[in-house]
Amino acid sequence: MKPAWIVLDIGGVLVEVDADRRLEEWTHGRLKAREFWPLWLSSPAVKRFETGQTDGLAFAQEAVTEFGLDMEPEAFLLDFQDWLVGPYPGALSLLDRLRPLVPLACFSNSSCVHWPMLDAMLDCSTRFQHTFATHRLGVLKPQPEAFAKVLATLAVPASQVWFFDDNLVNVEAARHAGFQSWQVKGALELTRLLESLLPEMQNAS
Repeated sequence: MKPAWIVLDIGGVLVEVDADRRLEEWTHGRLKAREFWPLWLSSPAVKRFETGQTDGLAFAQEAVTEFGLDMEPEAFLLDFQDWLVGPYPGALSLLDRLRPLVPLACFSNSSCVHWPMLDAMLDCSTRFQHTFATHRLGVLKPQPEAFAKVLATLAVPASQVWFFDDNLVNVEAARHAGFQSWQVKGALELTRLLESLLPEMQNAS
């Protein structure tokens, strides 16, 4: 059955993010990305930043101190801006194929630094009917309140929403909220999955 909405994460699904290498570089190899990520995801500084409570420079100052990084906040912020590589091959054409078939929304843990870049890369205001960026929403995935806010705006039963994210914890949170949810990594994997779920995709170009 075709969904009422398709909701897509951006980083790691539609846009490539060069974060792992940079996380390791920040600590000069002291921490591998798999060790740094749990610290990042549970960081008070990151949470404040990605829920819109601080600006870029304030976040950089907090993060350098919190993570014990040997770099100036300004250098940290410049490097953080460069996390975003660009849309995965096929991402834009996939969105353009989907738009006539199902209403689209995006739902991203983002910030005042990355969101303008993501918006420009994907032309979000054109390609999505709703954009849920957490620094505007005021709450992060995978918190239940975040999914509740999205659902309130979409105004349909959760079971009629398909959600795709590269982070398993977000996928599981979406399922707990009643969404139909899948973990995908990159636009190619997303395209193949959607083509298997939506027969209409075969005729969309």
